[in-house]
Amino acid sequence: MNRHFRILNIIVIAAVTVSSVYAQDWTTITSGWRPQHIITANDDLWAAAEGGLLHVDPNSLLLEVMNVDDGLFSSFLSAIEYDSLSGYIWIGHTNGGIDILNPENRTIVSTIRDFYNDPSVDTIINDIFIEGDIIFIATNQGLSRLSRFEDEDIWVVLETYRGFGSWSRPTEISDVILFENNVFVASILGVAFADINENLLDVSVWTTISNQEIYPGIETDGIQFLKVLNGTLYLSYYLKDLFSWDGIEFARVPNISKIYDLVASTDGTLYAGRGDGLYQMTPFETEFTKVNEDYTAKFWGLALRNDEVWAAIDTNPAYFGGIVHWDGGDFEFFYPNTPGGDQILSLATSPEGEVWVAARNSRIPGVYRLTDGIWYPYAAPNTDRAPWQFSTAINAIEFDKYGGTWIGTWGNSAYYIGEGTDTPDSLYYFNHEESKLSGVSGADSEYIVINGFEPDPSGGMWVSNMEAWDDNTLLYIPASWFLQEPLHRDMNLWVEYGVEEGLNSDHVSAIEMDARGRLWMASFHPEADIALIMWDPKSTPTDPGDDEYRHFVVADDIGFDYVNDIKMASDDFLWLGTPEGLFYVDVMQDILSDEDIQNGALRDDIIFTRVNGALGQSITALTIDPLNQIWVGTDFGLSVLGRDKFTWIAQYTTEDGPAPRGLVDNQVTALTIDPTTGEVYIGTNVGLSIVTTPYRDFAETLGTIEVAPQPFLIGSGDTNLRFGSTSLVADAEVRIFTTSGRLVRTLSFQIASAEGWDGRDDDGEWVGSGVYYILVTDPEGASQTGKVAVVRE
Repeated sequence: MNRHFRILNIIVIAAVTVSSVYAQDWTTITSGWRPQHIITANDDLWAAAEGGLLHVDPNSLLLEVMNVDDGLFSSFLSAIEYDSLSGYIWIGHTNGGIDILNPENRTIVSTIRDFYNDPSVDTIINDIFIEGDIIFIATNQGLSRLSRFEDEDIWVVLETYRGFGSWSRPTEISDVILFENNVFVASILGVAFADINENLLDVSVWTTISNQEIYPGIETDGIQFLKVLNGTLYLSYYLKDLFSWDGIEFARVPNISKIYDLVASTDGTLYAGRGDGLYQMTPFETEFTKVNEDYTAKFWGLALRNDEVWAAIDTNPAYFGGIVHWDGGDFEFFYPNTPGGDQILSLATSPEGEVWVAARNSRIPGVYRLTDGIWYPYAAPNTDRAPWQFSTAINAIEFDKYGGTWIGTWGNSAYYIGEGTDTPDSLYYFNHEESKLSGVSGADSEYIVINGFEPDPSGGMWVSNMEAWDDNTLLYIPASWFLQEPLHRDMNLWVEYGVEEGLNSDHVSAIEMDARGRLWMASFHPEADIALIMWDPKSTPTDPGDDEYRHFVVADDIGFDYVNDIKMASDDFLWLGTPEGLFYVDVMQDILSDEDIQNGALRDDIIFTRVNGALGQSITALTIDPLNQIWVGTDFGLSVLGRDKFTWIAQYTTEDGPAPRGLVDNQVTALTIDPTTGEVYIGTNVGLSIVTTPYRDFAETLGTIEVAPQPFLIGSGDTNLRFGSTSLVADAEVRIFTTSGRLVRTLSFQIASAEGWDGRDDDGEWVGSGVYYILVTDPEGASQTGKVAVVRE
């Protein structure tokens, strides 16, 4: 046992109960920025996107995103089709399910999952074809045919075809269509077709045409689509040419290539969506022409409504994705009110209560600010200054005293959104030339890793510059820098800390500050010798000469080598999320400096205390609510640790069970809480979950009892009586009396803080009109009174 460190394993025996944490209201936010397929149904527009189902009402011109909150099987959609017989919309998912949606009441009438699947392969729905009673589903495991029961919302899989001619089994089918009584399917190998009246389970009835036969010498990622338009079957290769079927073979269509979708209007005009815009060709023309030379978005999917073009456009570093409408004049754009990606990289809540989300999709990452229900994007498409591009990840988001937002990236240095000469949202980019930040491989290296920020009480900002080539892995930006004019700020004011100042680690990542003004820095590197650093600038951050420091090398028996996340609680306990579990450190204990220890001083070692019992051992993210409860994210869900540091009061996963269902995904990537509302934001790789809790910034001691609304109208249940921030403290109890002193209702802290009073008594009956007294008592017995006028409607 290494005497330099001690560890206390706390065995949790307290039962995890839902009643101890009031968390009933869950919301899922998924991205709608990357739609791929679009259809018209009952004059409405519907599109399948990476984050859910997009709906555009052409009359109200509103765009909404539907996801798992609305009953969808998942939020990652891969196919969509309209069933004119039932009026329903069929939605295919990347995880093998199909939802059938009634668009009139927005309800899921059926979910189909019973395809003939290889259990060792994750099924993906690639395409859906519906024509009357004929329904085919193309998947990565073959082709399935479905049948419907008349007058019932029930569909069953009749057969699944996994062999097609000489092709190997199973063959992934990307597209399916019916043309002249033949079923045509597309795969990475080419095209196969067979008479629909034949036994399609018999591989010999299928005729196959290889890619080489259609397109000699072709090198392609596969077939983009099969389409029947104006009585002609079209085939398009991904980023290659367009072909039409003449009954014997596919012939190349001249003057057009690299198209992602093709539609035809009632007058026979063809519209083609390409990676650089929208094209058209009338029946009287022999070539496609671009409809707008200035607009170069990627038109991924096309649909026609009243012969006007609606398109799903992909996200690109030059523009945001969404829905676009073209009626022959200008383009009309519809962008979803969501973050731009479902892979949540970082989360943070500003002092003003704005939630910032770093997110990415498969095309572009960015940062998004949630203010009053609106998501404001900060990414390449909406900024004309600085190279706004994040090569790998956004590691940190922090806020300075002056209303600025700092963004740290893995490889693309730091960004600053703050007050500029023209706008409060001016963007600044700090690279090796414009600042003292350093790259990883030399003076000219542009690969700069910024892993953490921490504001200083004086108004300055600490910045961690991991693996800086000059060994200055910690920088301090003094308050005087912020007070200069934005365009004339002197970078020479920045102070560098490194090996010369005693900082003997080049893997500094997250930074937290304790009540004494000391910095606690985590190491984010599996092979680092130092896992935790304490740095005391002695209230003079611009003068490194008097600093004290301590480097902690965690022994093998402690169990972790590096730290994923750290958070400082208001009681000055530092919490560490590591791949080997959750730990905390009492930072107020006496800690000697490295220099004192080298000089032979008696040691009072830091104690790493392990807390067992979270859902999963590897801790990926931490946040702390106003009651000092620790929210712990892992790859297996979310756990909440009570203030006593050993009782787990709640656990949340995607599965039904003893805890409420709520998480969109069990792999938690980031956490933050809005202390003014009690809303906890939970980032995952497939979206953002938000849960409303009673853990808000209430007073430390009871003050004036303030409630709203006054008067309190009851009888309809639309509005509850809410308690102001001074009206409650943690674990307070609320009792409501008549003027004669009769107790009508008792509310726990969880109910009072999260829901308020609904106007009912303890028996669930509405109280009568009149004045009621409110008595609030804290856990120590202190109390305050208030009153409310109730009007029963």
